[in-house]
Amino acid sequence: MIKIKNNLQPMFASLFRLSYILNKIRRDYNLRNRVREVRIMKNITQAKLVENISVTRQYISLIELEEETPSFKVANEIANELGVCMHKIFDLDGTCKYRYPSCNQL
Repeated sequence: MIKIKNNLQPMFASLFRLSYILNKIRRDYNLRNRVREVRIMKNITQAKLVENISVTRQYISLIELEEETPSFKVANEIANELGVCMHKIFDLDGTCKYRYPSCNQL
């Protein structure tokens, strides 16, 4: 029994390292956003935000926590519901500037 346990330790250590690396990659490639910031600035609750879009309040929460990356369709629905340009909410170019020449709202 002890021999089997000792043989499994390196495997579990490798799986743990792999899990850590995959989670880091997933976090690094998630679409950065300002959904929560803009939603709070406009005094809109998550529940109110999802009334006219095709996602749940829980999914909005995951987007705000940057644990989920919305499709462009959902990102556009969120931006329209908040009344701002999608570029003002989502970091589409990876610069974290949230600017785009044709977006003068917000």
